[in-house]
Amino acid sequence: MSGKSNAASLQYSQTEWQDIAESLALFADVLNRAPTEGRIAELVAVFSSELVAEQVAEQVDEQVDEQVDKQGLELMTQYYKAQAKRSPEELARELAVDWTFVFGGLDQGRGPRPPYAGVWLAADGVGIEQMFAVNSFYLDAGLGLKPVLDGAAKKDRLDYLGMQCDFAACLASRIAQGDKSSLETLRVFLDTYVLSWLFRYEKEVALKGKTDFWKGFITLVRATLEEIS
Repeated sequence: MSGKSNAASLQYSQTEWQDIAESLALFADVLNRAPTEGRIAELVAVFSSELVAEQVAEQVDEQVDEQVDKQGLELMTQYYKAQAKRSPEELARELAVDWTFVFGGLDQGRGPRPPYAGVWLAADGVGIEQMFAVNSFYLDAGLGLKPVLDGAAKKDRLDYLGMQCDFAACLASRIAQGDKSSLETLRVFLDTYVLSWLFRYEKEVALKGKTDFWKGFITLVRATLEEIS
């Protein structure tokens, strides 16, 4: 959290920081790409099988609060188990629709507000100032207008959660390579422009989202970012 020192972050080894970078890159990929049926099947395999869920928990050992981490993974696995009798096509459609509902912000009358820093932090609910401030972090890190998103990635605002996770993954990778200055950059960025609103967004997703799969995913993302800040 913003009031916590970064002593916990300093305890990670370079190998652990690389594991963190890979986890954050996966989060970014999930957030930045509208899921196809094939992609949904991949995500279900990654996040929902008992074996891989255990591997993810081991990968983020001491990086997230154990209870919250377990809660997020359990929501995802329980959702998948409850849908065992449904066809893969039907399940994929449901998760794809809820992905758009939760992350796209296209139905703000019924769904959660979209995961843009400016939407949550600015009084006008738009946040042009926040967008420019977030972009300044990207530019100062030498990443241009956006982090390392490729052409297939979601085209979105600079303060979108997926792009922020991608940026955090870049910084974590640099820390893994011995760049200590990126540690403070990561802490300030997360505390100021991500964790300052993410818990409120998580609560709206829990209240308004349709599937526990994405509810659990956001809990896992928030807990991971919170612990490394």
